[in-house]
Order: sequence, then C-alpha cells, then structure tokens
Amino acid sequence: MKPIIGILNNIKTDENEGPYADYYMVNKVYIDKLKKVEGIPLGIFDATEEVLDKCDGFLLIGGHRITTEHYKIIEYAIKNNKPLLGICNGMQAIVLYARLYSECIKSGIEPTISNIYNKYGDLKKEGAVILEKLGCHGGELSSRRIAVFMENLVKFKHDINIKENSILFDIYKKSTINVFSIHSYGFHNVVDTLEVVATTNDNVVEGIKYKDKPIIGVQYHAELDETNELFERFVEKCKQKSS
Repeated sequence: MKPIIGILNNIKTDENEGPYADYYMVNKVYIDKLKKVEGIPLGIFDATEEVLDKCDGFLLIGGHRITTEHYKIIEYAIKNNKPLLGICNGMQAIVLYARLYSECIKSGIEPTISNIYNKYGDLKKEGAVILEKLGCHGGELSSRRIAVFMENLVKFKHDINIKENSILFDIYKKSTINVFSIHSYGFHNVVDTLEVVATTNDNVVEGIKYKDKPIIGVQYHAELDETNELFERFVEKCKQKSS
C-alpha cells in the first residue's frame, strides 16, 4: 500500500493587500520527488490530530517561517513514532523544537506547544543565540539577493561530511556528498536528544537524527538531487506504518 505523506503548507503573503494576499504553497519539486518513490502527498493546513492520524509520515519542507503547526507535527511524530523528514527550514524546526522543549523542562515549565513556541521569544529577550546567522552556504540565495535559478544554485553546492554508522551513511553509502544549500541561518550545536549525522567542513550542522525516533532532518535541499536515496528510505519507513 502506498503511504500517505503529510506535507505542511508554507504560508505566503503577497505584496498586494486584499483578500487574496495570503495563500498556502508547496513547491512542486517536493511533490514530484515523493511521487517518484510511490508516496501519496497530502497537504496539511491545520495540524489537528484528526488530520495527522490519516498520515503515515510527514515532510517539513523548506521555507522562511516556523509556526506552531511545525511543532504540532513534530510532537505528534514523536509521540506516535511516525517517520518525519525535515528539509532546510524543516530541519531547523526539528532542532528548535528539541532545544525549546529542553529549555521548558529546565525552567520547570510544562512543554506544551504554546509554551514551546513562547520560549523562543523568552530566549531571544535574554540574548540567547538560537539560530546562528551564517552568511554562507547559499545565504545570498536564501535572502533573495540572487535569483534562485539552477545555474546560481550550482554555484553554492558544497561537500558535507557524513558520520559513519549513522542513518545518512546507511542511506548514501558515502562519507562525503556534494549538496545544494540555500540557508543563511544554521547551527553548530544541538541538544543531546538529537544526534548530529552530517556537517560542513566548518562544522555547520547539515544533518540530524532524533535519537530513538524515525525523525531525521537535513539542512541541504535533497529535493534538488538527481538521485532519490533519501526520499526512498523515508517513504520506505512510511510504508511500514501504512501496512
């Protein structure tokens, strides 16, 4: 049976005001990638339990905003042991959720979705560094200073180092791969509920795995790769949930 993959839609705002200024969007490249490996994409607008129960796994795609809907899906995937793949902004959402959850526990605060979301603002007020401004790895593309055409994307490809005996090493069978990156923010460290499975040569985190859960995140844009190894493994895990 083909698995149903829930994809959280990005919220976009047009420059023009009016009733049609705000809309939801999913880049077709993600849809095409899932279809090639026999996944059934299902757009998620509101991450209610009724909707999430219909999904065998979840894909958090690249974008520019992290919302409570991201955290609802991550929390649900953890509690129900369902596969989740985060790409770029999606990986950042996973790393932030883990960090903010940990900070809530340390502060003696119940780690509800609203408290986790609000904890980000509290840490910012305290001057804590949460998302690091990198200024590299495709940051110029991410900030739209350069048009996002393939010829420009290729200029920002770079190698990442994959940890041996990790989920990514098992997928790619390589210790180094060349990837597309379009991010101006990132991490050099993550909380101990996560395992770092890939980094750049300057130690920016490019891949993470939630310990003891089928949840992985990659900072690079695997949807632009010609090959499908990552999506094949992800959908295979989702198939196990659908059977």
